[in-house]
Amino acid sequence: MTSSETEIDPHRPWLRDERDDPRAMNWPATLFNPLGETTKLHFSRAWTLMFMGRIILYIVPSFVLAILGIAGMKTAAFNKPVDLLLLAVPASLVPFAVFTLVTEFTSFIAHLRRFAEARRPTFLAAIVLLPLMLGLAGYAGGVTMGKAQFQAMQQKAAAAKAAAENPDPAAKPAGPPPEARRGGQRGRG
Repeated sequence: MTSSETEIDPHRPWLRDERDDPRAMNWPATLFNPLGETTKLHFSRAWTLMFMGRIILYIVPSFVLAILGIAGMKTAAFNKPVDLLLLAVPASLVPFAVFTLVTEFTSFIAHLRRFAEARRPTFLAAIVLLPLMLGLAGYAGGVTMGKAQFQAMQQKAAAAKAAAENPDPAAKPAGPPPEARRGGQRGRG
């Protein structure tokens, strides 16, 4: 048997089976249906989509806001915390957070299907949830601390602004201090 007999496409020798054909990939089943099997190549495509989506949705907004901040634009509105389920997320990273929450679920589904294809116990797919949940918990903790710091800074700034706009008349002396009055009289005599 030659290699051309096992290959379904001579230009793509890694495709060994009709099920590996990218045109035959069923994206909804691969990402959302826990029952069934997924070939190695389709699993790799799904995981690449999830990984690249997370990278792009995090790096691009962060980079753009950094450049805008360097250019002098006020970016505080983009960093304002937004409550998303149990997480506080900077406004610029809401798409990233939503995509991450969805891909936590789809990643688990893809792993279940891949283990079924490989004839391995599917409960092993739960292992993939551990680092993802730890990362999500670390992210949530960091953002929650950042939210608390942001709110403390905003309250301090608001208090300073209110004090500057509404000075207390009882706090100011009516005239110059007594030492200045006595010193001025001594200088003349």
